[in-house]
Amino acid sequence: DAGRADRRARLAQLMDTPALAQLAYATHVESSWAACVVASPGSYASEVTLSALAEADYARWRAAAVKQPAYDLQCVLGGSPVTFGIEIEFVGDLERVAHALFEVGLAEGPEVLAGNRAAGWTVKFDPTVHPDGGEVVSPILVDLPDAWRQLARVCALLRDSGAVVNASCGLHVHLGADRLEGDVRNYLRLYLLNRAYEDLIYRLASAGGTMHHRGTQYNQPIAKRGYAASVTNIAQFRKTLGATGFEAINFLNVGSTLNTIEFRHANGTLDENQIQALVVTYAGLLDAARRGDLRLDDLTPAPLGTHAWDAVDDRELVGEFVDTLFPANNRAKLHVLWLFARSTWQKSPDEDTSAPGKSGIKRISPLLARLSAAA
Repeated sequence: DAGRADRRARLAQLMDTPALAQLAYATHVESSWAACVVASPGSYASEVTLSALAEADYARWRAAAVKQPAYDLQCVLGGSPVTFGIEIEFVGDLERVAHALFEVGLAEGPEVLAGNRAAGWTVKFDPTVHPDGGEVVSPILVDLPDAWRQLARVCALLRDSGAVVNASCGLHVHLGADRLEGDVRNYLRLYLLNRAYEDLIYRLASAGGTMHHRGTQYNQPIAKRGYAASVTNIAQFRKTLGATGFEAINFLNVGSTLNTIEFRHANGTLDENQIQALVVTYAGLLDAARRGDLRLDDLTPAPLGTHAWDAVDDRELVGEFVDTLFPANNRAKLHVLWLFARSTWQKSPDEDTSAPGKSGIKRISPLLARLSAAA
């Protein structure tokens, strides 16, 4: 009907991918790091190295992080132009959720689909979610207030529609692979960051609820997967790592029309604050992977399960993690600390408590050095 056609036209205008790409980079210019400092001086104005703080000072940061950070709308990703998409798995009345999204103008139709819509939010069937579950899939988003308002509205509609999450539900975040600029060195750095912090990332991903991770059947750890010494391009990177679609960091769509890197670690959640904190964390990983100044040799492998049985100084470990990802973004550091405070260390899927680092890349830095020299 005319109403649906008008709604479709408006959504297409808002969500058209080329337009969003232009908008993202325009936003990056307008919301540069300096602009973010002006907008949120308490969050960005001073650089705090958490890993170097005295114990009492770090304890104050930890105490502040126990309180849920305010849901941000502006400069959430610190001016990064990365595009992102979100898949929220849930159990509930899919048709009711689809109608609710349509009624408020967030979806172009009230139907539950098998695939994604061209524009707007989509409610889909998902056979991995049971009983009778599905997922809500976002359009391509950028770090603008309207994107975060949409996310909060969708989460509220899900809760109001009686949706819940259980152990079969996950939360998946897609980030635009363009952020890594097609440079295999950036992909290798992303792998190395995950290899060093995989155990911590799984802990953050299990925040809230029972604090137990839902299992790794559909988000398989990759820190122990090995590489051929001859990796020199992204195709070889994907082949040697594996790209089945069920890895915790999924590179299956890299180079396709979608061209995204999917982060699949997280438990399902209908909490927009938790989703925002996870998007901040994953976007920080991508931004850090672009930095050629990372001290790669200093990163010790810590695959899933490393800290399940041993006490760990989280000031050193978590501080190092947030300092690496967010050198001067204090607000982002609080997001990560909040997730950490709401979670616990997870066991490896095979109860493997052996010393980490016995497989996978032994020395990736010399490979990166050779690639840099050849560039």
